[in-house]
Amino acid sequence: IDALEYSFDNNEYLPADLGNDGYFSILVTLNDFENHVSIRSTDGADRSTQSQVTLFRLTAPEAPNLTSPLNNSIDQPTRLVLSWYPAAHASLYNMQLATDTLFQEMLIDDSTDNPSIYFPYLTYLTKYFWRVRAGNIAGWSEWSNIWSITTNIVAPSQVQLLTFA
Repeated sequence: IDALEYSFDNNEYLPADLGNDGYFSILVTLNDFENHVSIRSTDGADRSTQSQVTLFRLTAPEAPNLTSPLNNSIDQPTRLVLSWYPAAHASLYNMQLATDTLFQEMLIDDSTDNPSIYFPYLTYLTKYFWRVRAGNIAGWSEWSNIWSITTNIVAPSQVQLLTFA
């Protein structure tokens, strides 16, 4: 085999890069329906007469379900881990934290490959709203339900009474 060629959705055959290890990779933009990839080997001027057709059906993951802390939790610490159940076939999560339900006062818009994220610097006595969506090569899920938490009040420092004579 001198080279490999591929055709995506019955279009023109294109060369596929054959690595030193004998494996090859192709990068195509997948649709939300079935996609057809045909592969054939080439041997100099001769082309193989057989093609292998593989069907792919990729879809974005379902929206994650939030787990912790519970919705409408109050008296939460200012150092906090927000968690959600992993979504099937998700490779990445996008998490948003805001001080309003429309997420116009966005504080965090971050991505992670873990189903949780740690916040070490939340403000005392503040109501936060958060949501998560899951993603993969096919796209992003819908957003999860929006949950809220309220952080605790600052603990008073030790009070010392002073007397004046």
